Amino acid sequence: MLNGKKVVVVMPAYNAAKTIEKTVRELPDIVDTTILVDDGSTDDTVRLARTLGLQYSCTTKITGMEETSKLATRALNQGADIVVMSIRTTSTRRCW
Repeated sequence: MLNGKKVVVVMPAYNAAKTIEKTVRELPDIVDTTILVDDGSTDDTVRLARTLGLQYSCTTKITGMEETSKLATRALNQGADIVVMSIRTTSTRRCW
């Protein structure tokens, strides 16, 4: 929560098994929910998302921001006050 506002992060991912745990652990404490949008990964991205307790959506083809945008809209419709759409899950730089 941020000033009483529910914060949701929606992250697209493709074969992000090597980076997803570090990325999620670096999210600030204000994030209430993290949703991973898997674009047909062939590695352990989805298994790791489950292990990390993330909500996730899987597609069988690379949809990029289209599916991410849909889930961001759904999060807003389900009560999120702030939705952050991440465009990379492999960055090592912090944006918070």
